[in-house]
Amino acid sequence: MDGAVGGGVPDGPMRVEDIRLDPERFEMLEPARIDLARARTPDEVAAALERRFSPAEPTEGAFEDRTHLLTDPGGGVTAIYTATGLADDAVRAEQIVLEAEPRPGGGYAVRALGRRWRCWRGDVDPRAWTTHRCP
Repeated sequence: MDGAVGGGVPDGPMRVEDIRLDPERFEMLEPARIDLARARTPDEVAAALERRFSPAEPTEGAFEDRTHLLTDPGGGVTAIYTATGLADDAVRAEQIVLEAEPRPGGGYAVRALGRRWRCWRGDVDPRAWTTHRCP
C-alpha cells in the first residue's frame, strides 16, 4: 500500500488538527497555483479553491463535490475540497486542501496546498487516501 495515508474527512464535525497538510499525507502543490489576493473572507477562499480545481467540463453520472471550511482563532483558513464520481474511473475521490492566512493589507496568502486521492483499483485500500495518482 505504498503511498496510502490514513485519516480523511469524517462525515461529522472537523477540526483544523484533523487535516495535517504535509508531504507524507499529500502531494504538495505549488502555492502559486491559486491566487487569493482578492479573497476577503473565508468563504471567498473556499470559492477560489472550488473555481481552481472543480472540473472544467461537465461530468456525467454521479459527480459530487463539497468544500469544508475550517477557521482557526488567528484568522487562518483551511479549505478542503473533495470530489467524487469523477470522469477517471480509477479515481474514487480527489481531495485538495488549502491552508491560508490573512495578509496584513487584506486578502489571504496561501500557506500550503496539497492533493490526495482515493483509488478504486491498485494496491491500496479504497477507503484510504494516497499521495500517488491512481493506476
